[in-house]
Amino acid sequence: MMLYTKRRTLSTSKTSNHKVIENTTLYIQATETIQKEIADRYTCEAATTIKEAESLIELGFEYVTEMNA
Repeated sequence: MMLYTKRRTLSTSKTSNHKVIENTTLYIQATETIQKEIADRYTCEAATTIKEAESLIELGFEYVTEMNA
């Protein structure tokens, strides 16, 4: 895992033209925090039957869209 993190940090640093690696580390941490907060805000569920849809609506889920595969 450490090797993956080092590679990601170096590649991000190079892409962002950061001269100091600490700036890249702060950037990565801020990005990870924002992504986690966004993921925590939204929950997605799908229903395949009317009964499942009724249960989700009773729990407070909103109907968003219909999609046929």
